[in-house]
Amino acid sequence: MTDQRILNDDVLNQVKDIFKQLTNEVKVILFVSACADEVSEISQQLLGEVCGASDKIHLEVFDVVNDNAIAKQYKVSGKAPAIVVAAKDG
Repeated sequence: MTDQRILNDDVLNQVKDIFKQLTNEVKVILFVSACADEVSEISQQLLGEVCGASDKIHLEVFDVVNDNAIAKQYKVSGKAPAIVVAAKDG
C-alpha cells in the first residue's frame, strides 16, 4: 500500500459529516485477488480511508480464492476486487 492518501482532507471531512448520521453498525467486506493485485491494493486503501472516517463502519478484507467459502456466502464469484456492504451482523 502506498503511504500517500487517496482522499484529501476536504473530502475526508465531507465523508465524516455524512457518516455522523449513521445509527447502526455497518460492515464493508472487500474481496481481493492476487491476480488483480494493484487494483485490489488501491481498493483496500480507499476503503480503509473511507471506513476509518466512522467508528460505526468496519472493514473486513478477504482473498476471493483463499476465502472461497466466505466469498460464496456473499455470492461473490471469482472476480475481484468485489465490495459487499452489510449490516454489522452480516
